[in-house]
Order: sequence, then structure tokens, then C-alpha cells
Amino acid sequence: MCKKSIFRGALKNEEANLIVRITEAYCNALYSEDNLEFSQSHIKASLEQLQQTKRRFEKGFGTITEVSEAQAAYDMALAEGVEIVNNLEYSRRELERIAGVYPDELCKLVPERIVLARPNPDSVESWIALARSDNHQVAAVRQEVEIARRELQKQGGARYPLISLVGSRNYSESDNNYTIGSTYDT
Repeated sequence: MCKKSIFRGALKNEEANLIVRITEAYCNALYSEDNLEFSQSHIKASLEQLQQTKRRFEKGFGTITEVSEAQAAYDMALAEGVEIVNNLEYSRRELERIAGVYPDELCKLVPERIVLARPNPDSVESWIALARSDNHQVAAVRQEVEIARRELQKQGGARYPLISLVGSRNYSESDNNYTIGSTYDT
């Protein structure tokens, strides 16, 4: 009975951990997708700035240093873009490792469609009390403490004197040269 409740508590705890891990991996993948969109816009803006700087230089209004700085900013944006693509792939692979399915496309969160309900009960104290009473880890540890307490009681009995009662019965018949037809019932 006690072990079942410990396993049930551990199972509930692992279920909650799985929900957190999946949510975290999903949000990381969404964040990586948003970063990719930003990176693509940044690369496009850096390229336009580079082209504009080159045109200014050709017309005599810019310097070679400005062109080199714009080229460096564009190259940096490209490098960051590669890193962001790698992070997106890593996030998706992490989600695949947890869920077992590679996500080709992720559903975006739409803040306008999210309906947040008011917490019931409203007070923080009642939530703390609820967390203390319904915490599966705490319940499992309480069961382990109870098992340890009973084990101590059992071990405490080892210091008392031990009385053993042993009984046996033996019946045999013997036929040999000296005693024919002898029976022994002990």
C-alpha cells in the first residue's frame, strides 16, 4: 500500500516534469523561429545599408572605411543568421527527443486568443496551503518516512530476547540381522 502511493507520487511528479520540459522546448523552438525572422530582416537591412554605402562611395560622398564597416556588419549579420538557424534546428530536435515527432511546423501563440481565467481561490495563502497539501513529492517523502519509522520499530525488536520453539517427529522401521521388525516412534 505504501509503495503504491510512493510510486503514484513519483509518477505524478514525473508527469509534471514532462509537461514543463515539453512546454519549455516548445517555447524555445518558437523563440528560435522568431529570432530567425528577426535575423532575416537584419540581414536584409545590413545588405541594403552596404549597397547604399557603396553607392555613396562611388559618388564620392563616403569613405572606404564606411564601406568596410558596412561589409563587416553584413558579414556579422550573416554569421548570426547561421547561428540562429542552428539554434532553431537544435530546438526542434530537442522537442523531437521529448515528444518523439519532429515538428516541421509549430503553431504560433496568438495573445489575442489566449483567455486567462482568474485563479480560484484568489488568495496566495490558500495556494501555498494547497501546494503543501497536494505536493506529490512531499506525499512520497512522507510515505518513505513512515516506512523508515516502521523499519526502525522492527529493528528495535531485535534487542529483545529471542525464544525459539522447535519440534520434530521421527518414525522409522528397521529390519536387520539383530533386530527384526523393530519400529521407532520418537
